[in-house]
Amino acid sequence: MDEISSLNPCYVNADIELEKSPEKFSIKLPRGNWCYYWEGLNGENTYEIRKRRTRELLELELSRDLGIKVRFAGIYDEGPEIMDSLERAVGREDSSRGKKNGLDILLVNPPPWGVENPPLSLAFLSRYAREKGFSVESLDLNLKFYKKVSQEWKLLWHVENKNFWARDETYPLVESIIEEFLEKSAEEILGKNPSLLGISVVDGKERVTISLIKRLRKKGARFPIILGGPSASTSQARQIFADRIGEEILCYVVGEGEETLIEIARRVKEGREIDGVRGAAIYRAGKWSYLPRPPITPLDSIPYPDYHGFRIEEYPGDELFLEWSRGCIGKCAFCKNPRLVKRYRYHDSPWVVAGIEDYFKRLAVKKFTVVDPILNGYLPQVEGICDLILKKGIQVEWSGQIAPRRDMSQELLQKMRKAGCYKLQIGVESGSRKVLKRMKKFYTEEDAEKVIRWAKEAGMVVEIFIIVGFPGEGEKEFYETYDFIERNAGYIDKIKSINTLHLIEDTDVYTHHKDYGINLPEDNWHYLWWTEDGNDYQTRKRRGETLLRLAWDLGIPVQETNFREGKEHRVSNLLELREAVNSLQKLTPPVKEVVKVVEIEDKKRINALEEEKKRLKEELDSILQSRGWRLLKRAVRLKRGLRLSLRRILLLPRLLLLLVLTFCVESYLILKKRCKNITVFPE
Repeated sequence: MDEISSLNPCYVNADIELEKSPEKFSIKLPRGNWCYYWEGLNGENTYEIRKRRTRELLELELSRDLGIKVRFAGIYDEGPEIMDSLERAVGREDSSRGKKNGLDILLVNPPPWGVENPPLSLAFLSRYAREKGFSVESLDLNLKFYKKVSQEWKLLWHVENKNFWARDETYPLVESIIEEFLEKSAEEILGKNPSLLGISVVDGKERVTISLIKRLRKKGARFPIILGGPSASTSQARQIFADRIGEEILCYVVGEGEETLIEIARRVKEGREIDGVRGAAIYRAGKWSYLPRPPITPLDSIPYPDYHGFRIEEYPGDELFLEWSRGCIGKCAFCKNPRLVKRYRYHDSPWVVAGIEDYFKRLAVKKFTVVDPILNGYLPQVEGICDLILKKGIQVEWSGQIAPRRDMSQELLQKMRKAGCYKLQIGVESGSRKVLKRMKKFYTEEDAEKVIRWAKEAGMVVEIFIIVGFPGEGEKEFYETYDFIERNAGYIDKIKSINTLHLIEDTDVYTHHKDYGINLPEDNWHYLWWTEDGNDYQTRKRRGETLLRLAWDLGIPVQETNFREGKEHRVSNLLELREAVNSLQKLTPPVKEVVKVVEIEDKKRINALEEEKKRLKEELDSILQSRGWRLLKRAVRLKRGLRLSLRRILLLPRLLLLLVLTFCVESYLILKKRCKNITVFPE
């Protein structure tokens, strides 16, 4: 025997004979996580017994040093208190401390990021690597840090406060709050001592990632480190790492990470150089080298995430994220996605529904969000997913973001609702056809209005996105968006965001900003850009606030804005940081004054005023009924009659003059006719 592929306690999975007929095997399935906690009818063969036996067998093999490699050993406890996950591979020397170690890959998600759900990207990479024979663990530092900070700092994770993490001036203050957690996390990673450490980075995570890597190297970590994610996908985004810790990074994974990660991990394991790995950008001697990797096809060759090793119960959200496709069919001028993912691909309907059914049965998850840039990129796929869900009778709810396609039928929206789609977020962005065309949208405001109304009539919650101030938007175009929201208010449940246009590197509107008439200042150009026709930040902010007030008046909730841009520049110490972090943009209408309870003294005063009002009314009635008032009304009427008579009298001279002039003209014409014998008026 050369290898033990996996060593696990016996689990009861859904739809197997043990689950369908437990009495046949003399076992009972408790409520909740019966997959793990089933036991014999007499209380023997409990999960604790199975876990102990698994550990004993593993330790026996290790202690005897039989030369048999245990590829994977999984011991899980998914109760609310404990989850014990053990992955060991035997026979390799520790890369930094000389100990035996079995962890091939450690994937880390640093803050800041959403904390409601497990990170989907790490879940994809983790399962793909395990199925390729590597031992993998995922470490969600983002969730750990969020749970450990005091309540006064939790809003650092709010999207409005991302810039505090992303600015050199304010990040040291943020690090002083999380420094203890960074130190402990570095020790934890060092203790795991993986053969390869991968860190996911997006905008906002750069500085905390750099700090973590410096701490690891300072503590003696010698394992290679790679970075992946949007902040590793372009040379401009990567430059901060190259400038500050360039020698510490083995390479940067660009775009889809599954195949690139495996090739890098395999070369590291074999002790080979990574030069020539497609999808990996390498920085050496001040220069970048990069060979692009073709998109993964078919997309179904990637297994859906199984969330092995994730403590799902620790996440406060009640849903999981889903992937139905990669890329987008649109080429929006303000979006970075067309540069990051060159080609749109979609999973087949059975692949998608298999994942949903597995999560529903194994993890008891009934709610999902499709996080693709566009859920309805390929309409037959959407319809196929709905048909399968309905056929299988899976009672789940799901939502996602769509584009208001002209060819999306009302019947499909109704079918989506029947299949569990309870909410759609629609990228309207503008109510002006001219602006939508400038944005390179493939739909019009009429298409958007139709889809919004059909979705609402189908019974879905409808949310929309709005961008204010795209180049070419004047007051006329802005008020077209204003009117669009106003006339569709009855069909819009929430405005997901009202944002002024921010320029992002590698988007079309940034790369070709001169073609759009955009001028860039030296500092903070991403939001302080301006055009010659008066489109500056203050104008955009004013328009955004106008739409916010409109939403208040119409009773439409607004989830987020970016009108507080630049507040990080007013922070220089922790007290100012705390105040700024906790002073978010107010997105609810001003509260009306609460009417106080009227005391007895106030009631007496009100009664006196009521009496005075009654007395004055009686006096007014007596005046109106008096003889003097009647004479006054007659005098007024007489005055009006005299004025009208005078006007008519004054008109008489004008009428006489007009008659005389008419007589003179007629006489002249008759005389002229007789004298010259010319027909002036035909008979």
